[in-house]
Amino acid sequence: MTVLNKLELKRKSLLRRANSLYHQSKQVSIHNWRLSKMPGFRRLLAKISSGVEVSSSDLLPYISREDLKSRHEVNYMLAEAFNRAGNYEQAKVFIRRIWIFSRFDEKYLSLFIKIHVGCGDIASIREAHKTLGLRAADEKKIVEALNHFNAWQYAYAVHNGVDEYHYDFEVLDRIALLAKPHSFPTKEQQSTKGRKIRLAYLMFGMTHVNSVIVKNTLTFAKYHDAAVFDVTFYIPEQESLISQRKESVDNINRIKALGWNVIVAPGSTSEEESLIDLARLIYEYNADILITNAALADMWHYFITSLRPAPQVIGLCQGPPPQYIAPDFDWSISWTKHPLLDCPTDCSLVSGGVALPERKYSREESKSWFGIPNENLVVMSCGRQSKFLDVNFWIAIIDLIRSYPNVYYVAVGLVDGAPAFLSELLTVNVVDRIKIIGWEKDFLKVLCMADIVVDTYPSGGGVSIIDAMALGTPVISFKNNYMKVFSQTEWSPAEEFMDMPELMVERGDFEEFNKVLSKLIIDQKYRESMSELCKARINETSGSPEKMVKDCEQVYLRVIKKSVLVAT
Repeated sequence: MTVLNKLELKRKSLLRRANSLYHQSKQVSIHNWRLSKMPGFRRLLAKISSGVEVSSSDLLPYISREDLKSRHEVNYMLAEAFNRAGNYEQAKVFIRRIWIFSRFDEKYLSLFIKIHVGCGDIASIREAHKTLGLRAADEKKIVEALNHFNAWQYAYAVHNGVDEYHYDFEVLDRIALLAKPHSFPTKEQQSTKGRKIRLAYLMFGMTHVNSVIVKNTLTFAKYHDAAVFDVTFYIPEQESLISQRKESVDNINRIKALGWNVIVAPGSTSEEESLIDLARLIYEYNADILITNAALADMWHYFITSLRPAPQVIGLCQGPPPQYIAPDFDWSISWTKHPLLDCPTDCSLVSGGVALPERKYSREESKSWFGIPNENLVVMSCGRQSKFLDVNFWIAIIDLIRSYPNVYYVAVGLVDGAPAFLSELLTVNVVDRIKIIGWEKDFLKVLCMADIVVDTYPSGGGVSIIDAMALGTPVISFKNNYMKVFSQTEWSPAEEFMDMPELMVERGDFEEFNKVLSKLIIDQKYRESMSELCKARINETSGSPEKMVKDCEQVYLRVIKKSVLVAT
């Protein structure tokens, strides 16, 4: 992929917040409570903290006290002690009691998170955020509720580095209920005869660095038919935040240079009022359709759509449906088949189209910049950190590298370094020929050194595969399994746009993978012919962003026409 994916940024942002909350837990310390002054209990806590095993009979006099306050104090200190010792399973017993005793007091959330991360129990962290979000929603605390629902949404990404998302209609219904008192009077879809159709794009990712989603939105800005459509782009972040991001300012200027308006959230007295005021601007614009590019990637966006500032809402399904599409949307558009299968709305399939890169650097130049001799071949994979966690994939790669002394393997996008297990797999004869790098600002400079690109597994890439093929690099990918529910962690979209059966491998068949990759390594003429074929195929399937936008425009027109017919 050419850019750092937005989810990695969201994951890091939420992880920093979780760590901050944990360090604040010291403010919750209750070691001054009267029970901590009891010598016997203090000695037990010291033993537990240092990892010494204690018996239940030692603890029973304290954990079985009659008054709830005393049991509350004891359980909290035991949770802290077992947590310090790294005995997370035992600590979980005590922190869960505290969670119940305190009626889900948020001041215990940081320790709750720390312990459950230690246990690998991310589902409970997700449930805790949901509980706090629902309570905040009941109290009409809109921003607090939405922030907890965002933490609920990204619990697996933040704490496991895994793109795992699930629908929870109780959460979505509660957000819609929060919006209801502030929603606008319903407008029926008006005939568009004799006027331009007004489109309002709600933009996600404007404050992220090199966002793929923003790049896609710029494609719409570039190719929309100004003779038929009037388009305005709306950004939920306030001007004070947007102005601090050079890339955000540059992207806004690009959209404006194409002749469209960009509206940033008003600098209202509160974040809540800012969201409502932005929705009001969409409503007053009389948009025919509100188009979201990642509605459930940030629950603030779903809150805006729930205010119903336009008669039609269409979601662009650019990834997992639970992250992009709410079930109350009027229509959706998907670039690939598998997300469409699980989309909870009517959904159209539109072939994706992007501006394909051209080769600016030779392989020789790129290899020299990264210290790889030109006579060596470079096999490369590109993706986010979470796409490099399959041990069997690494074993297959290392076996190939070991078999061919002239081959280097370069893994691109591992901003946090190599997976922990990799050091156990490496041997002296391969360790110097495996390079781990993060995201370079000029990604194409890196990609240009690849002689062969191997898709990540079990979560495959999209843009990185397209870019590689456009540069004339042969790509090996894995077939997709459409008989499973869509999962961002286990799918390979490349099958749909590669159209190269000779370079597609059955999922998990690393013996076949070895054969396909070996042939490309050994046979230079075959490798060159596959390079030419890859370049030709990707130009056929994905090289027309203008056609992609036109196809989406046809979907917009159909949805409006259908709505007008219903209204009349």
